[in-house]
Amino acid sequence: MKFLKSKAMLLLVCISSTSVCAATASERWEQVAETRSGTKFYMSAFAGRINAYSSIVREWSLWDYSSAIEPAPYGSDKFLHDYDCEKRLLKVIRHLSYKRGMGAGEVIDDHTYATPEWKDIPRGGAADHLLTRICAQYQRAMTDGR
Repeated sequence: MKFLKSKAMLLLVCISSTSVCAATASERWEQVAETRSGTKFYMSAFAGRINAYSSIVREWSLWDYSSAIEPAPYGSDKFLHDYDCEKRLLKVIRHLSYKRGMGAGEVIDDHTYATPEWKDIPRGGAADHLLTRICAQYQRAMTDGR
């Protein structure tokens, strides 16, 4: 039980952080969407809110290109986004590119945005699917009292 509590606490710390914890915060992935060309989009298994008084959720997502029809120069990307569930906006906090699929292998690029900007989310795209699922998961957690 102590191990589970410490692991849950580590996940909370990692999700709210923009540093070191990209791999730890994203141990479990849930597929959200797939393009016709084979790119798959995943969200991490836990949604963490920024604070109790806002609709902003911070979440890792994984974009896997390993089974895509068009070869990419890298196998996958991980993004740390802030999602505004009420206004349907997102901003990129951190972006990592990996040599292999599913966030495996060497990190090719790691960029943390100093002043990220909020962007509209077009309806029907991968970001829209991610926003819908992440905000629904967050709402369930709030309703369940977690």
